[in-house]
Amino acid sequence: MPSMPVRRYRWLLVAFFVAATLGSACSDEDPQSGSKGAGGGTNTRKIPDAGDLEPVAAGALPKFDGPWFVDEAGARGLTQINQTGEPKRKQFILSAVGPGAAVFDANGDGRMDIYAPNGSWLVGPNRDRFYAQEDRPRNALYIQQADGTFRNEAKERGVDDDAWGFGSCAADLDNDGDADLLVSNLGPNRLYINDGKGHFQDIAKEAGVAGSADRGTWAWSTGIACGDLDRDGRLDIYVASYADMFEWMRTNTGIKRGAKGEIVSAAICDWQGLKVYCGPLGLPGQHDCLYRNAGGTGASLRFTDMSASSGIRNVKPLYGFQVLMTDLNRDGWVDIYVANDSVESYFFENQKDGTFKELASDYNIAFDHNGDNMAGMGADSEDLNGDGWPEIHKTNFSHQTNNLYLAEPRDDGTVTFRDFAMRTGVHHEVYHDLAWGVVVFDFDNDGRRDLYYANGHVYPEVDAGTPRARGLQTSFAQFNKLLRNVSVGRLRFERFVDPGSGIDIRRCSRGASLIDVDNDGDLEVFVTNMNETPNLLVNRHGTRAGHWLRLRLEGDPLKKCNRDGIGCKVIVRAGTLVQHIEVKRGQGWLGCHDPRLHVGLGAFSGEVTLEVTWTGGDVSKHTVPANTFQTIRQSP
Repeated sequence: MPSMPVRRYRWLLVAFFVAATLGSACSDEDPQSGSKGAGGGTNTRKIPDAGDLEPVAAGALPKFDGPWFVDEAGARGLTQINQTGEPKRKQFILSAVGPGAAVFDANGDGRMDIYAPNGSWLVGPNRDRFYAQEDRPRNALYIQQADGTFRNEAKERGVDDDAWGFGSCAADLDNDGDADLLVSNLGPNRLYINDGKGHFQDIAKEAGVAGSADRGTWAWSTGIACGDLDRDGRLDIYVASYADMFEWMRTNTGIKRGAKGEIVSAAICDWQGLKVYCGPLGLPGQHDCLYRNAGGTGASLRFTDMSASSGIRNVKPLYGFQVLMTDLNRDGWVDIYVANDSVESYFFENQKDGTFKELASDYNIAFDHNGDNMAGMGADSEDLNGDGWPEIHKTNFSHQTNNLYLAEPRDDGTVTFRDFAMRTGVHHEVYHDLAWGVVVFDFDNDGRRDLYYANGHVYPEVDAGTPRARGLQTSFAQFNKLLRNVSVGRLRFERFVDPGSGIDIRRCSRGASLIDVDNDGDLEVFVTNMNETPNLLVNRHGTRAGHWLRLRLEGDPLKKCNRDGIGCKVIVRAGTLVQHIEVKRGQGWLGCHDPRLHVGLGAFSGEVTLEVTWTGGDVSKHTVPANTFQTIRQSP
């Protein structure tokens, strides 16, 4: 993250690398598609042109007129500027970290909506401490209208928070059939409970998730993930923490104040020969928080703080950003991965008794391939090579590289990981970029998952024009990048160049969240930009390039599965194509994606078979047609 990513710790010497190759259930049309199935049958809504695919050679990308992605944010009403610190000069680490965004259906109309937290500022007249102006920035809730445009309805729906916001995550926390919303802040966090009609009430304090008392009033919370850690059918919450900024600012002698006590400037440090704000090393770290869902519905929903009893506070408090809740070792229990900035990352293995053990080094996912610390930012986990095991992809600072940890199963059923960023083409494409959001998705519906990065530096000084700055070969505003999966036999990525598209622009981006904005079967990307308006990269050719399937799981809490099906695993078989997917909530960069699973099917257009393993242990099988939206229910 915004830091001086100096290699500090080495825990092993790598002498050489060895080369490696890489119930009872029913299904019906998803009501979000605009029509419903009856009596457990399947109604099919075909998308126009879904069957008229361009004939292309295996692995080749079909040619279409015009760019693949078009930025339609302004035309659709996504126009609020994200305020993240001072636009021209960054004097504090806080001012260089922008928020992500949550994609979900807030009002149950079948159209995806977008929640975008806003930031604030530190430096300037009457801006002492964190903010003092009455017209402080507020968060946006963009409700999608029938014509595909968006309207910011945050105020009327009760979610226009004015705290300095960072993370957001939407999930049905009380199993009542609608999506609730969590927001992480500098200061108390929010839990907005949904009334079923898309209006929200903040119950964070009453529910016990506003932030632990020992973390102080100005605790800095970042990434949020939801998952059922104890398999009781209710979603638990993990909230990552970065640092106690208020205490640091109060005691730091490098901060200079004006006559009225306002902050004028802060201490500076050296990074690559440039004078910049100081990174996280030396800041007081803060422990993360883990909350167990104790039950309740609506305003009566309550959580128990199990941060200490679970063992996650048995480790040193570091600088946490993105959190993943995923069954990394495939033992049927959800684990926790935390991308930490400028230090080792954490992996908390679920011990199946309410406790966790930190084992990132044991799994080889704490450091890079050299055993060095990295500036961990965003993270996601998906099965990229089709072996049934999830890979972890983590973004880092410029002049490092993003990590791509591939699973290496052992004969005894356990697994370890190895960083294959260098061997898969990722390192070559991203070395000079500072990446935040990472999106793992199949943009061209060819059955292979691709990688999208939201990039942007933290130091405006890299644009100084001095010989030293030019020699870094980087910039403050950067191109975001899309790496296409071109694997044939072994995992390999190449940069997808889309001239004149929404990708082909320079921004100082942070978050990237997936959304099927037009419900047509391919995926768009909503991008948050620091001190600018967002982008909405609309996919123009995905459904023309390949067939697809959209899935929404609905678990039965009476069978120990949460309503959203988070933590469930799906095996998709379409001809010779086999894909393994796990339902997650909270990934990328401080946000969450469209909750409906997306599967690219390539040239396959027939009947698709599904095998669903529900979190309570049930297994169900289904057959559904391609090019449709489906809801798979655990119980009729």
